[in-house]
Amino acid sequence: MAMFTVVAIGRWETVGSELFRLKSNTGAECCVGPTHEESVTELVASELTSHRQLPLRLYQVDRKFRDEKRPRGGLLRCKEFWMKDMYTFDVSEEAATATYHEVCEAYESIFRTISLPVMRVNAATGNIGGSLSHEYHVVSPVGEDTLVLCHSCGRGFNKELLSTVVGGVEGDCLPGCPQTSPRECRLEEVKGIEVAHTFYLGTKYSSLFGANFSDHTNRERLCEMGCFGIGVSRLLQAVVEHSCSVHGSEGISWPLSITPFTACVLPLTTSPEDPSDSLMVKAHQLYDRLSEEACPGHVILDDRTHLTMGARLRDSQRLGYPCTIVIGHKTGEGEYEVRLAKKSGLETCLLTEHQVHQTVHDLYTLATNLD
Repeated sequence: MAMFTVVAIGRWETVGSELFRLKSNTGAECCVGPTHEESVTELVASELTSHRQLPLRLYQVDRKFRDEKRPRGGLLRCKEFWMKDMYTFDVSEEAATATYHEVCEAYESIFRTISLPVMRVNAATGNIGGSLSHEYHVVSPVGEDTLVLCHSCGRGFNKELLSTVVGGVEGDCLPGCPQTSPRECRLEEVKGIEVAHTFYLGTKYSSLFGANFSDHTNRERLCEMGCFGIGVSRLLQAVVEHSCSVHGSEGISWPLSITPFTACVLPLTTSPEDPSDSLMVKAHQLYDRLSEEACPGHVILDDRTHLTMGARLRDSQRLGYPCTIVIGHKTGEGEYEVRLAKKSGLETCLLTEHQVHQTVHDLYTLATNLD
């Protein structure tokens, strides 16, 4: 709850209608935080005294709020969402700039880990403020932002920045493009889903909240700050949108690093109401072995026997389990039908129990190594 600090910084007026405003029982106006620069800076100012306490990195994964008039796109734009936000405090502009680029590299590593093609573009600082800002976008037709990309120099801009700050495209070129001739600058406009944003803030917030420290000469100086955020819930939706654009309507293809479960055990039951049904017993036995040895905590048993086998197989595909193990009539002969979700599509094969164990273990090991 950010009740008073947004007033001090002026964002009560500048954020606009998206600021989620409320009134208390006494009529006092307050808001729920869209971001927490003010609150975090105020906290640091109350504790910080010496340069020996810096650099400082504070982060959280928490809910944020935005009073959207027209929420849309599932998790893409909604009134309440989850965000990983981070606030950094450094002793100098040079140190803060180095921190900024270090965090940007960490973000790019995260997106590579989840196999999500993300484009970094120059962006406007908006009501957050600061002198440097970048957005991270997944190119998608359902995105709300328009990006201008240069295929000659590899740079990109949010079109909003080009229009309001830079002044638009310079002839046929992006500002600062190293191409000697505008005719060599190949521009493209695409839509993007913003999944992360980074800002170099300088002393905008530290000066207002008194986030000072004593340097090695005992001189009082202001912290140089940065703020960074990844939209966690929006990121999941972006993965789904990208997966559907690649694989069509076949279902979600989760990257191994964020898949909800590595393997799904799916029994074909002949007597759904009979707990001694042989296939259900075998399914429980396999589930126990995989859970204990091959893939701890990452196996699920689909025992919804009130649904048909076809319905459960379709759900398995739509939910995007990397590996689905069917317990069917061939199981009694020592073989399991295994469905593997791959980038090229669904691959079905017959494996022995040892091979099933090894396959699931390999997938789990790959996922945990990516983490």
